[in-house]
Amino acid sequence: MSVKVSRFYRYINTTPTSSASPTYARLGEGMSSLTPSLNGNIEEKQYINSDVPKKTRTSYGKQWAFSADYDPTDPAQEYLYSLAEKTEADVSTYLIELYCDDASKKTFTAKKYPVIVDISNDGGLEGGGVVSMEGTIHATGEAETGTFDITTNTFTAA
Repeated sequence: MSVKVSRFYRYINTTPTSSASPTYARLGEGMSSLTPSLNGNIEEKQYINSDVPKKTRTSYGKQWAFSADYDPTDPAQEYLYSLAEKTEADVSTYLIELYCDDASKKTFTAKKYPVIVDISNDGGLEGGGVVSMEGTIHATGEAETGTFDITTNTFTAA
């Protein structure tokens, strides 16, 4: 049985510097790809008694590469677009990741990642086309497990 991509929900906090509650917007509309990568860090050691080096995974560096047709009316895309040419202090936020296994449910087990956003292309232009946007969202720490309510867009830590 295959799993539909549309069942994976990802939300980004679009008001990370606000003292009020986070405002999460769903990533999806206009996005043609959002590709996660674990990026395992592998340590390699060669010992004198072995012909083959020993390899150990020491950590992960999770990230999500994305491509989108820029839509300024979409809150998630407008936020991402606003991060072009900004530095780390301005691009730190949170990403929520969950799998919607039952469309009738409203609350799901989720992971909340601290992230920074790197916009690598803030306006690709092609004749007859639409403005495109590309970038990478980088996890900067461990994920926090909890639940996410998709009707109120609120995360509750476990």
